[in-house]
Amino acid sequence: MKSSFKISLVVLVGLLIVGAPALTQNANGDVSSNDWIGKILTFFQTIAEYIGKGLVGLINQVADVKLDQLEEPLGYLGVLTIFLGILSMISAAKKVLWFIVMLGWGLIIVRIVMEVVNSPQV
Repeated sequence: MKSSFKISLVVLVGLLIVGAPALTQNANGDVSSNDWIGKILTFFQTIAEYIGKGLVGLINQVADVKLDQLEEPLGYLGVLTIFLGILSMISAAKKVLWFIVMLGWGLIIVRIVMEVVNSPQV
């Protein structure tokens, strides 16, 4: 496979994983799992929710800060990080995914630091 095709494929899969909540909802906002693509995306969404809850719980124990609004972004970053680990064999995909994942983790860390600094001290 050509390098540009590999990059396009990885970016497409990454966008599908990140866009899972929007792609699995119908016009009423209900999750539709009638087709196999919807089921796969719902599966990724469920995994991201569990990963996000676990990471938020860990952060809450370490820093004593409530970050419930970050469950979904942390979960999807976790899924992308796992996806990066699985696809680490492909060097071009690895570079693109590392950039996306590092940017995401950097923004999440900035947000956590801002929450810790702005939280009232007990």
